[in-house]
Amino acid sequence: MFRFTALLLLLCALAPSLCEAREAGPEARIGVLANRGKESCLEQWSPLIRTLSDALPDVAFTLVPLDFEDVDRAAAEATVDYILANPAIYVNLEVRYRAMRIATLVNQLGDRITASFGGVIFTRAGRGDINTFQDIRGRSFAATSEGSMGGWLVGLSTLCAQEVDPRKACSQLTFPGSHNAVVQLVLSGGADAGTVRTDTLERMAQKGQISLEDVKVLLPPDFKPDPAFPFLYSTELVPEWPFARLAHTPEAQAKAVAAVLLTIPAVQTPDYGAQWTVPLDYEPIHRIMRELRVPPYEDHGRISVKAFTSQHGPLVAVLGSLLLALVLAALYLVMLNSRLQEAMANLREAEAELTTRADTDMLTGLCNRRRFSEIVNAEIARALRYERPLSLILMDMDHFKLVNDTWGHPVGDEVLREVSGRVRHSARSSDFVARLGGEEFAVLLPETTLEDAVALAERIRQAVSCRPAHMVGAQELNCTLSLGVAEVCPSIQDFSALYKAVDEALYRAKRQGRNRTAVSSFCVRNPA
Repeated sequence: MFRFTALLLLLCALAPSLCEAREAGPEARIGVLANRGKESCLEQWSPLIRTLSDALPDVAFTLVPLDFEDVDRAAAEATVDYILANPAIYVNLEVRYRAMRIATLVNQLGDRITASFGGVIFTRAGRGDINTFQDIRGRSFAATSEGSMGGWLVGLSTLCAQEVDPRKACSQLTFPGSHNAVVQLVLSGGADAGTVRTDTLERMAQKGQISLEDVKVLLPPDFKPDPAFPFLYSTELVPEWPFARLAHTPEAQAKAVAAVLLTIPAVQTPDYGAQWTVPLDYEPIHRIMRELRVPPYEDHGRISVKAFTSQHGPLVAVLGSLLLALVLAALYLVMLNSRLQEAMANLREAEAELTTRADTDMLTGLCNRRRFSEIVNAEIARALRYERPLSLILMDMDHFKLVNDTWGHPVGDEVLREVSGRVRHSARSSDFVARLGGEEFAVLLPETTLEDAVALAERIRQAVSCRPAHMVGAQELNCTLSLGVAEVCPSIQDFSALYKAVDEALYRAKRQGRNRTAVSSFCVRNPA
């Protein structure tokens, strides 16, 4: 008796210091998906928190109820250390945040025990017009949340396998946010049918919230129920909720928590019970999410050019050509089907960009000399064949070398860009404007006589000389153009001949004092 009294007094003396040590100990925040509401979450999982606290007194465990929308943010911001959520959410966290399962839930309702769950697709018992999945077409449908495995994804997978996709086939799709809300919505007539996770109907019936006689369960054709599974269900069964640690959680603490979970007996409340087993295989969850293309598999089956290059960089480097890359993409068409379409689209965009760069003067954005010569030859052939007028204006900026020598090439480039813009805006939409090199520009004028071309040349000359082309501080940089004009005639059969004729006129304009337009002496109209 004396020893017992002494021990009791010693514990009383040490109690304050023990409490302070516990308060100063590490925290462990356990985020739990509140799929039936936060109040129900606290009621269901608080016993587990107490059990962990008793087993690991040096750790301050805290229960953090999370809505479907809160789980991802909690993991991203590391506001929790552990996550207990449905497998779909876990798979997303596993891929995105390196979450790692340390145990799997063994769900318990009274004497009903299972480590699997699924979805139950149902309507009201009195609905004689809804007896199969096909009868859901054109009706309103309710599901828990887009991120819920038992309350949406596993049911969606089963319905899609029967070619009934509620996202397309139903007149209205509602996500009220909790399993109980879906049940109440369907039974009250707010939705024609719905889906919730297994055990929801039985738990609500146990609480007296509903009667199972008011529920009609819908099943796929040739459905063969597992007699060992203790709840109503309509879909395939998948592993129960995983208890997962996040990447920042101390490994030693996670091992201790896992050891407690695997050794403690069922944590019981009046309505809930739970045990734990070793982590199960969640590949079925990955498969369902890949098939439905939901996060983190929203891009499954598609591949970008960047991903394609990173995966097959050595092969691309060896092949070294677009043709062989297309052959490689064709091989992938057999293996990857739809992935090729996106890769090919990206390749076509790259090819179009390269073509544009090859045809464009990079400083002014105008057509370059190579592309312009192709256009001119084609237009000359057309003009001669159909006996239509075609004229060319060649222009040169007067004394441009002084701009570069005085103010430098950056200022010269700004002047070139300004002048090219004025030339382009003065020309018509049907004309072809090009920078042939340096300060030399040209405008090809289809369906235009020599007289009309001279008028347009004068308009361009005045547009350039009417106001300064650039300002350097308070200094105005004024520019003028010398222009030559020529018209296609039978003696001019290609770009070389036309250029010679118009170049002759340009140099005559320079010799006559610059800032003027001259007509080529080679131009002789075809009398025909």
